[in-house]
This record gives sequence, C-alpha cells and structure tokens, in this order.
Amino acid sequence: MIELTHLPNEKWKTMPIRSTGMTANPPSARATCAVDDLIVLLCHGGRAGEISGGSRPIDEVRVLDLSDMDQGAPNWRLLPTEGKPPNAVGGYATAVWEGRNSVLVSGGVDAEGKFLTDLWLLQLSVDAPCAWRSLIEWPSSIFEGEGPSARCGHSLTFLPPSKFYVFGGVDEEGNYPNGLSCFDMDSSSW
Repeated sequence: MIELTHLPNEKWKTMPIRSTGMTANPPSARATCAVDDLIVLLCHGGRAGEISGGSRPIDEVRVLDLSDMDQGAPNWRLLPTEGKPPNAVGGYATAVWEGRNSVLVSGGVDAEGKFLTDLWLLQLSVDAPCAWRSLIEWPSSIFEGEGPSARCGHSLTFLPPSKFYVFGGVDEEGNYPNGLSCFDMDSSSW
C-alpha cells in the first residue's frame, strides 16, 4: 500500500500498489524521492533478509509511475543502471536536481561503520539505463572549498538552479553538526 496526499484538498488517499519482482524482505535502508510523476526508490544501502538472518547487499533503483493511477494499481518497476554505484551505505541523504532528471546522494555510513562524505549523482531514464556517477571521479569536478564533515542521518535540499544544502545528521564522534554547507553544481564548489 502507498499513502498519497493531494495538497489542494488536503485529503489522504490510500491505494494498493503492485510489487512484482520486489525483494521478498524489504531492505532496511532506502530513500524515496519524487521526479515529475515518478516515485523513485533507491535501495543501494539496505540489506535484504536481515530480519530472517540473510544478508546480501542490494543495489536497486525502482520507479513507481503515478501518472497512470486512474488505470488501477501502479507497479514498482526495476530500472537498469550503469556505472559504478555507491558502496552500500545507510543513513544517506537524497535530493532531486529539478529539471535535470537526476538525484544527488550524499554521505551515510558504510557496513564497516565508516562515515562518508561521498557525493553521487544518479541520472534517471525510463528508456535507457540510469547512470551512476561519482562527482569526485568526474574529470571536470575539481572541488573548491571545504565540504561538510562525514555524517549520516542528515538532510540534503535542492534550491534552483543548482545549489544543494547539507544540514544536520550525526558524525563519527556522535556529535550533531550544526553548520549549513552549500554545494553549487554549476561551479563544482562548496
């Protein structure tokens, strides 16, 4: 089931969804975001089967197309990806880069407990494989300025045309960073 709200009339609607091919045991760490009429489910950080004792890394990108809600229950669909995806992490943050059909993924903590400062971009496509790109590995990305400390459980917010803000979370020492960091995609700078 999925619950949606229609903001103009402030009414919640619960509707069934199909989950053909979804993992039997849902991943423990995942993020969702909306891009146009699509809900994108990133499962690159969870592990399936933790409750039942199994533990296999997940690297999935699924999409739920809401444009055909009146045609019946929408279905989660697996989208193929290319490129090296982020390492399996939990506590990462995501934000949609509006107008670019892309999702930025920031930080988190890996399976060994290491807190990360990674920045990844997932370029979405329903007609071709989605492309993972590490911003650090981009030839044109020579970052200027100092980015936020490694953290998990933080927020990542997009403000047009090209700025992403990182705030909050917790760092390796258990501190709660209170600074606001801004990454400008146009200038590749913090």
